[in-house]
Amino acid sequence: EAGKLSQQRGLDAARRPEQREELALVDVQGKQLDGDEMAEAALELMCQRLVSRTAFHKKLADQGVWRERIAESRMLIEQSRWMVLNAAWCMDTVGNKVAAKEIAMIKVLTPNNCVKVIDWAMQAFGAMGLSQDTPLTWFYAYERHLRVADGPDEVHRNAIAKQELAAYL
Repeated sequence: EAGKLSQQRGLDAARRPEQREELALVDVQGKQLDGDEMAEAALELMCQRLVSRTAFHKKLADQGVWRERIAESRMLIEQSRWMVLNAAWCMDTVGNKVAAKEIAMIKVLTPNNCVKVIDWAMQAFGAMGLSQDTPLTWFYAYERHLRVADGPDEVHRNAIAKQELAAYL
């Protein structure tokens, strides 16, 4: 429970105060989801789809490219979670100013990872993945908007690079 609280604090700090209210969590079947949970739900939908569909006399789940995407999706989700947890820990131990690089990294990494997982899930569904028949288009739009809502990725990457280069200047 403490880890979840630190993770949420990291997510909250990664957003400007005025955005916390406007960035409502997506509601899916009565459950509110945040970014990593959307990616998790997308992975679950993708797996369900892949085990239920056959192409060229073979389950999609048995095809190498989809197994790679499933594995990569799991790693991207876990990578995001650990980076958020690390940023929250840094904020708790050294303060937000010193943790600025870690905060900037999660602002870039987490939405990008989630968008990639959601995109692969959409691909698994084919045309249905682009329709309103699944929550995937909503997930995608929400996560994609996060990539610009708190400043474009390029701004955060520039801040990260400046901090990395500071040791050499």
